[in-house]
Amino acid sequence: MNDLKMIREKVTPLRVLVVDDEELIRDGTIHFMKKFCVDVDGADNGESALKKFKEEGPYDIIVTDVQMPKMGGFKLVEALKNIDTELFIAVMTGSPDVDRALKEHCDFYMTKPIGIDEMKTMLEMVIKKKGL
Repeated sequence: MNDLKMIREKVTPLRVLVVDDEELIRDGTIHFMKKFCVDVDGADNGESALKKFKEEGPYDIIVTDVQMPKMGGFKLVEALKNIDTELFIAVMTGSPDVDRALKEHCDFYMTKPIGIDEMKTMLEMVIKKKGL
């Protein structure tokens, strides 16, 4: 699926939550995702993301960092998968040495800095997993 327009048409209605304690990365990821999805929110740590998911969800896609204050990405992923097993979770991290268990719990894994090719691949995987 090479056409970004086709990807946009399929994922536009999906709700996205971007979780990262680094404001520039969070805002940049939100900005990118808004080019494809209408409803994109952000959270600055796993604890606030879990609260937002429970109060304002459901979300279709979670894009989360791993190392964050209060609640890290691994605990967030575990908690979210217990709530919604169909949720698409993409993990982004600055550290390539991530626990294998985390990789097994998420649908897509990216190492920062994240480029358009990784984001495009992630969206293609969302389309495939959700049968869009």
